[in-house]
Amino acid sequence: MAVSRYARRPVALAVALMLGVLLLPFIANLLSGSTLIRITKLPNSIYAEVDGARLDIPAATLDQSQANKLTLPSSSAELRVGSQSSSAYWQPAQGNPFVQLGQFSEWLQKLRPMPEWTGARLESSSGEYTLHGGRTPASMTLATADGNGYEFVIQPEKRSISWWRLEESQAVEQLASASYRPSGLASLGDMIAELLLIFQAAALFALAALGISVLLRWLPGRGEAPVVASQAPGPLRRWLSRPYQPAIALFLGATVLTAAVCLSVLDGIPHVQDDVAYIFQGKIFALGKSAVPIPPGPEFFQNGFILMFDGRWFTKYPPGFPLMLVPGLWAGIPWLINPLSAGVSLALIYATGLHMYGRHVAVWAALIGLLSPWVLFMSGSYMSHPTTMMWVALFIYCLVRMRDSPAPTQNLSTLRTRRLFLLWPLLGGFAMGMAFITREWTALGIGVGAALWALGDILLSHKLWRRKVLRYALVVAGFAPPLLFLLYENRQLTGDWFRFAQDLVGSYDAPGFGPGHGDATIGHTPAMGVYNTLVYLRTLATLFDGWPAPLALAPLLLGLFAWTHDKKRQHLYWDLLLWLGWAGLVGAYFLWWSSTTIFGPRYWYEGTPFLLLMAGRGMDLLGTLVAPRLKGAWRLQARWLVPGILFAFLSLYNLTQALPYQVSQYRDYNDISAAALRSTEKAALKSALVFVELDPARSNRDYGKVFFANDPLLKGNIVYARDLGAARNRGLVALFPGRTPYWLPLNGPPQPGVGK
Repeated sequence: MAVSRYARRPVALAVALMLGVLLLPFIANLLSGSTLIRITKLPNSIYAEVDGARLDIPAATLDQSQANKLTLPSSSAELRVGSQSSSAYWQPAQGNPFVQLGQFSEWLQKLRPMPEWTGARLESSSGEYTLHGGRTPASMTLATADGNGYEFVIQPEKRSISWWRLEESQAVEQLASASYRPSGLASLGDMIAELLLIFQAAALFALAALGISVLLRWLPGRGEAPVVASQAPGPLRRWLSRPYQPAIALFLGATVLTAAVCLSVLDGIPHVQDDVAYIFQGKIFALGKSAVPIPPGPEFFQNGFILMFDGRWFTKYPPGFPLMLVPGLWAGIPWLINPLSAGVSLALIYATGLHMYGRHVAVWAALIGLLSPWVLFMSGSYMSHPTTMMWVALFIYCLVRMRDSPAPTQNLSTLRTRRLFLLWPLLGGFAMGMAFITREWTALGIGVGAALWALGDILLSHKLWRRKVLRYALVVAGFAPPLLFLLYENRQLTGDWFRFAQDLVGSYDAPGFGPGHGDATIGHTPAMGVYNTLVYLRTLATLFDGWPAPLALAPLLLGLFAWTHDKKRQHLYWDLLLWLGWAGLVGAYFLWWSSTTIFGPRYWYEGTPFLLLMAGRGMDLLGTLVAPRLKGAWRLQARWLVPGILFAFLSLYNLTQALPYQVSQYRDYNDISAAALRSTEKAALKSALVFVELDPARSNRDYGKVFFANDPLLKGNIVYARDLGAARNRGLVALFPGRTPYWLPLNGPPQPGVGK
């Protein structure tokens, strides 16, 4: 085993790691971003300004006589910071027999640097206040001696500012709220601080590994027990040595676990409007059509992201995921498609790790993925990300197989070698093409990273560059069939080969900067790109592997340095593929305006194969830190033992603390449950037209929770329509002769009639 020169100096390495553990939090606190808040108090108004956003106390709620007595905040009692537990990324302890593990996690989370007010400059009618750091809410009060007045609250994690009314020093009513846009420098400072804290956790892991190696050296035999050459390997090692059995087990395990999450936690129904659209388009494809005619009374069937254009009814999203749903819809089990995708993905990740780095990395990458809350909940949903991840995992696997099947120097004279020469690039290109017609921007970002890696591969190939150019050309050829299908769909839906369905709703969903990109007038900006990346990073730390947030991403960071323990740098070739693919995805969504986190940082989900393999590299590095300092049998076992101890302890936390908490958070997610569908099923309605009562503030949510059950041609046993009032509802009944009208209230079973 090749070992870096640093591993041969355990004392120097231990001292460096200890300094990192102790000093990095202080450095992180120094580098955290700062936010400037300005409070202005005028005779007839009081308002706050944060990064260009202004929020006034509404005039109707401003008590003028009281306002004249208020003074600007000037003391620590008036400038307050919330506790760590008020952070959006806080993971509370769960009350079960393992509550001590949750309390340990809470203690770790409280070690994070706290935000603080670092300065105030008061003038006659205004004051400027600086908040350093941004992980918890902070507030300032303008109150009289009896504690009555107003409180200004800023929540940097959510870009939220608000005014509250105070009574006896307690906030009792929100008066106004708005969002603001953090400066790019503040977000960048917070991101650097976050990364430094991950460095601290990685240093702590490495230090623990060195400590375990010292303990092992003092065990009986001082780690010098001889290895018996004829000793038969244990059953687990024999099983792992078989290339396909672990992959099949991972496929089955991931499918079962994610299916259980889908059915038991998420009710097997869509919880996001995107999902409703995917199912609807899948049903259209299942009919052998690209679109269906607009229904009679179209206003009764309007729903978010489902378009009515030029006499056709279809969704705005690319066709890849709805196409994948078709077999599940035909079989009556569409909920199983994403769990199957998760199973295939983890099997491919294991197989890829086996070819790239060997059994150790493959096992750790797969095990982390198998228990990841991020994987379990996202793949238990109807989102399009899991199938895209599967295609990306297949693409990476094909790139790996392209390198060794056949080998670059192998003669192509036999039929088998020619087939293999063609198979892997064509299949890899097809996989990336399917990823593209499922989530175009994701595939483009990953594709750019992979293309840069391929270009380097060609340039460093010397005499073999022509053969490699041909193979990468075959990847492009494999990409063509899905692309042609997408162009055909464009022609069918919009009338133009190059006009996408999502273009029909405007340019707000297009990547880039400036007006027209995003839902705000100013549009997307680089500063918001930095903030969005910070949100994704912090969310990833809470859901990636279910470990306590300060420790969760440490294996990933260790994986970035695993090449330093490879004297010949033989694995750096594959490391570069992982780094560039991941960087391409992150860079792509730096240009994307939305920072929505559904089931985790969803825009990064397709990069899970890259992350898991890097994390597997990091876990294996912990073993290689220990093994060179041992001899004999201990040296062989330590590479499994050290990361195994760490994984077992933190996975116990995940299973007893993180996962139960996520279950509580995602049950009835978005206030959507299967109750409405179950009530209509229980009523055993026949040939019914059901008008669905809607909350005006969330009409798409209330209609979407049953709309997806409609047949696209509205020929099913039950047709669900919007409740637009009894008078208008009667008009729709006339358009559906032979159907009995019912009204479905927000809560409760359907009732005969057309509603109120």
